[in-house]
Amino acid sequence: MKRGVLLIVLLILIILGLECIGQMQIKGNLVVVFCDVGQGDGALIKTPKGQDILVDVGPDSKILKCISSYLPFWDRKIDLIILSHFNTDHVAGLIDILSRYKVERIAVSTLNTDREDVGRYMQLIRTKNIILDDLNKNDTYKIEQDLTIKTFGPNDEKYLIEDNNASLVQMLTYKDFDVVFTGDASFEVLNPILDGLGNDIEILKVPHHGSKTGLNEGSFRNFHPKVAVISSGKGNRYGHPTKEILNLLQENKIQVRRTDKEGSVRFVVD
Repeated sequence: MKRGVLLIVLLILIILGLECIGQMQIKGNLVVVFCDVGQGDGALIKTPKGQDILVDVGPDSKILKCISSYLPFWDRKIDLIILSHFNTDHVAGLIDILSRYKVERIAVSTLNTDREDVGRYMQLIRTKNIILDDLNKNDTYKIEQDLTIKTFGPNDEKYLIEDNNASLVQMLTYKDFDVVFTGDASFEVLNPILDGLGNDIEILKVPHHGSKTGLNEGSFRNFHPKVAVISSGKGNRYGHPTKEILNLLQENKIQVRRTDKEGSVRFVVD
């Protein structure tokens, strides 16, 4: 009996030790994980000084598995959640997150949010006494030294504003490393933004899970990321990512990473 208890204790200590080693390996670095949430978007950012940030939270509880893979079990705080827009595949995981974690701050765009479902999410946020930020173009979070998140869109041109085009378009910059988050925005909204970012960008989160509405030839006139990450569900009914987008990325010699093929996609930056 005692031997069995000792073995269980030893096993727990080994598991905890492995978890601590894993945390030490990424401590002090920027870690960006495009989580495998199925047909949706959800990304986890761990900052060099230990802040935890989410950009979108997926369609359901799958985001919790990704979070728990990178946060130690005793860490139950999320510093910031940025919701690109309120479509279910980007926001529904919020309900599960708020039941498991204390969230300090949530950022949204309130353009085109006059909907009943959006009202329910906003009410949930308020009942949890979470700080709520309404982001607009050029708003910038100075997260830590050398680490910022700047909002480039949406703009307020009403003819462009529908659910997907109301997505926040943002760039995370850490030293000389950049990640562009695009939500579900279309090339009509994105191209003027991308055109101004230049060709020294490391990662593009491909808009709308690789839908053909997200990018076109004009997207890469001056903009040329090294890696494009596509977040989509395996065998999804929408046919994402589309052949048009995959061919476009290949023609522009951009490396493609896909959550439907690889699972969660992780980048670690010194």
